[in-house]
Amino acid sequence: MFEPSPFTKIPESRSARWALLKSAIADWYAPLEESDGFPEKTIAQAEESLGFRLPKALKEWYKLAGKREDIWSQQDAMSSPEELSQFQEIFDYKCQYNGHFDDVLVFYVENQGGYCWGIPRKYLDEDDPPVVIDNWGDWRILSPTVSEFALSMFVSCLKWREENQFWCCGDATPELIAKIDKNIPLLDCPSWQYPYEQTLFYGYKGLIVEAIWQSGDDIYIFITATTEAAFEVATQYLSGQNFYCSAASWEM
Repeated sequence: MFEPSPFTKIPESRSARWALLKSAIADWYAPLEESDGFPEKTIAQAEESLGFRLPKALKEWYKLAGKREDIWSQQDAMSSPEELSQFQEIFDYKCQYNGHFDDVLVFYVENQGGYCWGIPRKYLDEDDPPVVIDNWGDWRILSPTVSEFALSMFVSCLKWREENQFWCCGDATPELIAKIDKNIPLLDCPSWQYPYEQTLFYGYKGLIVEAIWQSGDDIYIFITATTEAAFEVATQYLSGQNFYCSAASWEM
């Protein structure tokens, strides 16, 4: 029997969430080092440029692991503190959207610029404010706090990690999802709902199954694992014909 995922229950306190993130990074990547975070001076300079203080949770994220592009920026991109004040100039969205981003501090951008994540400016004085998403339209809340968003983004980004020996993706049927739902625990990460109807995460320690409801019964899943045994926990339910797989031990 596999160990429960550390994401089966997201901790209540922010400090415990950062401890979980640090531990999970060590499970899936190289462990964190002090140099993996931005120094306080860099963050303070960004705040001076912005003209306001950043929420504590965002600063804690930057200081803990903000420089780890192998985690946060393999597909989509987390802005550095220096880039926060340059978002509108870098992406040239301001003129296109007529100030659509003026009320949100954007700090994460989808790889094709189709949507982005940020913190509403009206919540910037909160320690751990909500995170919103823009999908070429109105902003909506995606995660209740920055620290929970960081954990969910970590889980979602695992499918893009470079050292991903046990990985597959493909179209899923409702029947397959029913088997996963019955046999693999649902994780406590907030449902993404970006830009599709719903995204849920399942798993054990060393295994993540990400199920994306694109519309109706149009479902796409990603499976990633640290070991072949963990990988087979999920892939035993696959037919194979609709899946692309990078694990040499699993044949379609």
